[in-house]
Amino acid sequence: MLWLGNSQNQLHYSVREPPTPVTMETALGFLVKAHGTDVIWLGSWISIHKNITMNDSSGIINLPEPSTGGEPATKSYVDLRKPIITIWAEKNL
Repeated sequence: MLWLGNSQNQLHYSVREPPTPVTMETALGFLVKAHGTDVIWLGSWISIHKNITMNDSSGIINLPEPSTGGEPATKSYVDLRKPIITIWAEKNL
């Protein structure tokens, strides 16, 4: 049995064979703090309060097409909407 937390916040995990993930079910979500500062809140939404650092092999995938100006877009979405500008140059004689 693995015991984590204190008298107010506790996590108990029993090691089983085969290993199984820790499952937590709450009515309000799960808040992770570091040094008294909110880091991430998981609930019916995810709220991240710090910068995200990704390694070279990670990425954000499966983004839907944005429906408002403040939503993220994929590279292909932006590339398909780039205006095409053609410039003609003539030599002045």
